[in-house]
Amino acid sequence: MSRTNTINAATLHQWREAKQPMALFDVREPMEADRGHIPGATVLPRRRIELRIATLVRDPDTAIVVTDDDTGRATLAAETLATLGYRKVHWLCGGIEAWRAAGYPIATGNNVPSKLYGEVAYHHYAIPDVDAESFRQWQDEGRNILLFDVRTPEEYREACIPGSTSGPSFDIARHAGDLRHHDGPVVVHCAGRTRSLIAAQTLRELGVTQAVALRNGTMGWLLAGKEVERGARRTLGTPSATSLAHASATSRAMAEAAGIASVDAATLAAWLEDAGNLYVFDVRQRDDHIAGHVPGAQWVPGGQIVQRADDFIAVRTARIVLIDDDETRARLSAVWLQRMGFTQVGVLAGGMAAWRDAGHAVTTGRARQQPAGWEAARNAVRCITPVEAHELIRQSGRLHILDVDTSAHYCEGHIDGATWLPRSWLEHLVAQVIPDPSMPVLVTCGSGIHAVYAAHTLQQLGYSTVAALEGGTAAWKHAGYTLETATMPPQDDILLPPYKRGEQAMRDYLSWEIELAATHPHH
Repeated sequence: MSRTNTINAATLHQWREAKQPMALFDVREPMEADRGHIPGATVLPRRRIELRIATLVRDPDTAIVVTDDDTGRATLAAETLATLGYRKVHWLCGGIEAWRAAGYPIATGNNVPSKLYGEVAYHHYAIPDVDAESFRQWQDEGRNILLFDVRTPEEYREACIPGSTSGPSFDIARHAGDLRHHDGPVVVHCAGRTRSLIAAQTLRELGVTQAVALRNGTMGWLLAGKEVERGARRTLGTPSATSLAHASATSRAMAEAAGIASVDAATLAAWLEDAGNLYVFDVRQRDDHIAGHVPGAQWVPGGQIVQRADDFIAVRTARIVLIDDDETRARLSAVWLQRMGFTQVGVLAGGMAAWRDAGHAVTTGRARQQPAGWEAARNAVRCITPVEAHELIRQSGRLHILDVDTSAHYCEGHIDGATWLPRSWLEHLVAQVIPDPSMPVLVTCGSGIHAVYAAHTLQQLGYSTVAALEGGTAAWKHAGYTLETATMPPQDDILLPPYKRGEQAMRDYLSWEIELAATHPHH
């Protein structure tokens, strides 16, 4: 008897209209979802379910709906979720096409809710912006311009507008008290539009009235025929004590006006012990998080949690708690999430210092939560070391090697002779690749994690002699063995940003983003 249920498009639509607490997952690959998905769905490819589900849905009694394109992946994903202990799992009968055929809307693109809100905010707040040509003219006129890149430090180093300084996430808001006295434009940019619009409006609400967004960010800059700077290392530095006090006081007033909850350490600790749905995000920068954070908190800098809310918050009605050192970045992140429609948003009162002072445990490093169902899969599978695998390959004339990682990982480096068979499609395609279930199989991936789950699946399908490479190709390479590279056409499992797909992709993306507010009038 199946442990999952079907749901039709009309019922799913009714649930969503009633704002029933639920999680909706599109279990196809990112490029497939990018071409068209149910609005608001969180993209969770089949291959990532075990790695992410525990942070996306903590409560096993949460209603979960999974969708695909009626290729059977949703059915398999639903069974996986049921095996992991989720008790109210449904898969959409007929998939995305049944939803479309019923007359319900389809969204294209990625992180649509956040980018849509960015465009709504652009019009609602009349956020000022400047295009690349006008900005260059300002420079030629000798205006006293400050230029900041509000993306992650990694994105900034990869390519930024020449001369810009890295001011990631809401970190730049802590400098607002100093910036508001600047005599000239304070220009912020990202890769496209959303993060720069949010950052510009945030600075303006913090008193930096001369803050403007660089229209269309680095993509607009490139499309205007201008060069970007690579490898830049300029950083904000330390804000003055006066500026920190200003940001703290102003962000507190904004949070109080928005009704953002203040959550004390004892309450958060109790919520973390409870099985209910809860999202706890550390919105500081990487080094601060690594130095010490609340156990179970996900590291998502503030600008990223606003930009990619649908990636991290699958149950919109769940509690959300944001953690900072001095609360400033957490409050600002919370305000913007609340403006986007999240209703149960709070901030850890007193930040990390209050958590420590209350005697609660602190975790260091980037330790990730153990994938769901890991022990059961690991105990059922024979795992072999790179040395053992190398000897097995040398001795066996019939061994078939499967690499179940993404196309990008496979192309970057795989064991010589390995066949790429993405884990999301394993059940559908393995019989074509290995028609004889008695043939010995060695399963690999980059880290060894996907290989264990895939090997377990192969055993359940009747393959009798299966082994997983312990530590994956990373361990293989570390042991001194060589890896082969490959090239293949772009695959659906990798969604490259528009600026890595060429000029036309950038133009199409920016046109799509600008039109979001007009094409989603009922936001």
